[in-house]
Amino acid sequence: MVKSNNYQKFDFGSGRLNRRAYGQSSPPTIPLGEVDNVPVAYFVGKYDTLGDPIDSAAEYAQIKSGVWYKEYNDMDHFSFMSGKDTSFTQDMLAQIKAVAATEDLEELPMDYPFVEEASLNLY
Repeated sequence: MVKSNNYQKFDFGSGRLNRRAYGQSSPPTIPLGEVDNVPVAYFVGKYDTLGDPIDSAAEYAQIKSGVWYKEYNDMDHFSFMSGKDTSFTQDMLAQIKAVAATEDLEELPMDYPFVEEASLNLY
Protein backbone atom coordinates (compact mmCIF):
# COMPACT_ATOMS: atom_id res chain seq x y z
CA MET A 1 0.00 0.00 0.00
CA VAL A 2 2.74 2.44 0.93
CA LYS A 3 4.77 2.09 -2.29
CA SER A 4 2.08 1.03 -4.77
CA ASN A 5 -0.85 3.09 -3.49
CA ASN A 6 -2.96 -0.05 -4.01
CA TYR A 7 -4.43 -2.54 -1.58
CA GLN A 8 -2.70 -5.64 -2.86
CA LYS A 9 -0.97 -8.82 -1.88
CA PHE A 10 2.71 -8.74 -0.90
CA ASP A 11 5.06 -7.47 -3.63
CA PHE A 12 8.13 -9.69 -3.79
CA GLY A 13 10.06 -6.89 -5.49
CA SER A 14 10.58 -8.41 -8.93
CA GLY A 15 8.40 -9.63 -11.75
CA ARG A 16 10.08 -13.05 -11.61
CA LEU A 17 9.32 -13.59 -7.92
CA ASN A 18 5.79 -12.21 -8.23
CA ARG A 19 5.20 -14.54 -11.19
CA ARG A 20 6.38 -17.49 -9.13
CA ALA A 21 3.99 -16.61 -6.30
CA TYR A 22 0.99 -15.25 -8.20
CA GLY A 23 1.35 -16.26 -11.85
CA GLN A 24 1.71 -12.62 -12.90
CA SER A 25 4.46 -9.99 -12.79
CA SER A 26 2.75 -7.74 -10.25
CA PRO A 27 0.89 -8.63 -7.08
CA PRO A 28 -2.87 -8.98 -7.49
CA THR A 29 -5.00 -6.26 -5.98
CA ILE A 30 -7.39 -7.19 -3.21
CA PRO A 31 -10.85 -5.92 -4.14
CA LEU A 32 -12.01 -4.36 -0.88
CA GLY A 33 -15.38 -3.54 -2.43
CA GLU A 34 -16.07 -7.27 -2.63
CA VAL A 35 -15.64 -7.78 1.11
CA ASP A 36 -19.30 -8.06 2.01
CA ASN A 37 -19.79 -11.29 3.93
CA VAL A 38 -17.56 -10.88 6.96
CA PRO A 39 -17.87 -8.22 9.68
CA VAL A 40 -14.88 -5.87 9.64
CA ALA A 41 -13.88 -3.53 12.45
CA TYR A 42 -11.11 -0.94 12.22
CA PHE A 43 -9.21 0.18 15.32
CA VAL A 44 -6.95 2.99 14.13
CA GLY A 45 -4.24 4.91 15.94
CA LYS A 46 -4.24 8.61 15.04
CA TYR A 47 -0.44 8.56 14.94
CA ASP A 48 -0.08 5.33 12.99
CA THR A 49 2.42 5.81 10.17
CA LEU A 50 1.89 2.33 8.69
CA GLY A 51 -1.91 2.26 8.59
CA ASP A 52 -2.53 5.97 8.85
CA PRO A 53 -6.05 7.32 9.48
CA ILE A 54 -6.45 8.72 5.94
CA ASP A 55 -5.67 5.37 4.26
CA SER A 56 -7.60 3.45 6.90
CA ALA A 57 -10.73 5.56 6.44
CA ALA A 58 -10.51 5.20 2.66
CA GLU A 59 -10.14 1.41 2.94
CA TYR A 60 -12.97 1.14 5.45
CA ALA A 61 -15.29 3.15 3.17
CA GLN A 62 -14.88 0.51 0.46
CA ILE A 63 -15.79 -2.44 2.69
CA LYS A 64 -19.51 -3.21 2.52
CA SER A 65 -19.59 -5.18 5.75
CA GLY A 66 -17.87 -2.64 8.00
CA VAL A 67 -19.31 -2.68 11.50
CA TRP A 68 -16.99 -0.35 13.44
CA TYR A 69 -14.45 2.38 12.81
CA LYS A 70 -12.73 4.32 15.55
CA GLU A 71 -9.58 6.39 15.73
CA TYR A 72 -7.74 6.40 19.03
CA ASN A 73 -5.86 9.48 20.24
CA ASP A 74 -2.24 9.11 21.36
CA MET A 75 -1.82 5.72 19.67
CA ASP A 76 0.35 4.51 16.82
CA HIS A 77 0.65 1.16 15.05
CA PHE A 78 2.51 -0.57 17.86
CA SER A 79 0.41 0.85 20.69
CA PHE A 80 -2.14 -1.89 20.05
CA MET A 81 0.47 -4.54 20.82
CA SER A 82 2.76 -2.99 23.37
CA GLY A 83 1.24 0.26 24.58
CA LYS A 84 0.48 0.96 28.21
CA ASP A 85 -3.06 2.11 27.42
CA THR A 86 -5.13 -0.94 26.55
CA SER A 87 -8.53 0.67 26.96
CA PHE A 88 -9.26 -0.08 23.28
CA THR A 89 -9.69 -3.73 24.25
CA GLN A 90 -13.07 -2.82 25.77
CA ASP A 91 -14.18 -1.65 22.32
CA MET A 92 -12.80 -4.84 20.75
CA LEU A 93 -14.64 -7.06 23.18
CA ALA A 94 -17.84 -5.08 22.67
CA GLN A 95 -17.56 -5.54 18.89
CA ILE A 96 -16.88 -9.27 19.21
CA LYS A 97 -19.96 -9.63 21.43
CA ALA A 98 -22.10 -7.53 19.06
CA VAL A 99 -21.11 -9.60 16.04
CA ALA A 100 -21.53 -12.86 17.95
CA ALA A 101 -25.06 -11.81 18.91
CA THR A 102 -26.07 -11.08 15.31
CA GLU A 103 -24.09 -13.62 13.29
CA ASP A 104 -24.46 -17.37 12.94
CA LEU A 105 -20.91 -18.24 13.89
CA GLU A 106 -21.37 -21.91 13.06
CA GLU A 107 -21.27 -21.19 9.33
CA LEU A 108 -18.11 -19.39 8.32
CA PRO A 109 -17.95 -17.86 4.81
CA MET A 110 -15.63 -20.39 3.18
CA ASP A 111 -16.49 -19.38 -0.38
CA TYR A 112 -14.66 -16.05 -0.17
CA PRO A 113 -11.87 -16.13 -2.80
CA PHE A 114 -9.02 -15.50 -0.36
CA VAL A 115 -9.92 -18.04 2.33
CA GLU A 116 -7.88 -20.85 0.79
CA GLU A 117 -4.91 -18.48 0.51
CA ALA A 118 -5.19 -17.09 4.03
CA SER A 119 -2.10 -18.90 5.27
CA LEU A 120 -0.05 -17.43 2.39
CA ASN A 121 -1.01 -13.92 3.47
CA LEU A 122 0.55 -14.49 6.88
CA TYR A 123 4.09 -14.88 5.50
